[in-house]
Amino acid sequence: SFVPENNTLIPGNQILVKIDKSYPEFSPNNYRISEHTLDIVVEAIAYNSININLSLNWKPPEGIETAIETFVGYLLLDAWIGNTDRHHENWGFIMNNSVSLAPTFDHASSLGRELLDPEKQKKINNQIVKNYIAKSRSAMYDKIGDKKAMLTLDVFEKAAQKYPKAGLIWLQNLANISPEDTLSLFDRIPKNYISEISIEFAQKILTINQNRLLQIREKLR
Repeated sequence: SFVPENNTLIPGNQILVKIDKSYPEFSPNNYRISEHTLDIVVEAIAYNSININLSLNWKPPEGIETAIETFVGYLLLDAWIGNTDRHHENWGFIMNNSVSLAPTFDHASSLGRELLDPEKQKKINNQIVKNYIAKSRSAMYDKIGDKKAMLTLDVFEKAAQKYPKAGLIWLQNLANISPEDTLSLFDRIPKNYISEISIEFAQKILTINQNRLLQIREKLR
């Protein structure tokens, strides 16, 4: 577990209900809670009456100084890998004598994980991987009452517009990552756990989304 001994993970739903008593803390479907807006999450992290420290035992990139600037990086990761699982129990704080932003966690709903290899191969052959990833939605909403959650790319862009310095720092870190870097990570996975088609498909997602994200830089300067 990433939660140190004698520490407690406080998930987002328990945090948000303290900000808004009407917030639906418990729901049968964590993905259809339009009250889980980016704005209320930002409020919980950036404007909390309790000082929220950086993640424990973590050295941030130069220029990243606050918990909310760190969280902008979490949202960039979501957009890069196509993580659709950032619902209100998949972010939070770690509490002991102080309160820290929890590390980013639970990213399994990404990189085409729900597709079988024949489906991935078909999308590669038809050059429609970009169409698939363009539909990637977060579990965060723009406004209460919206029927659909925001696209993962839009969540990051909106957060980066609120915190452009952090957005540019994280985007520069993303720009420094090469396809060889990510391939080296996939190569560390035992071959009986991942197929070559899955690696190729994931690499295409990462490359396409990296290019899409880097286009945001001009809007932040």
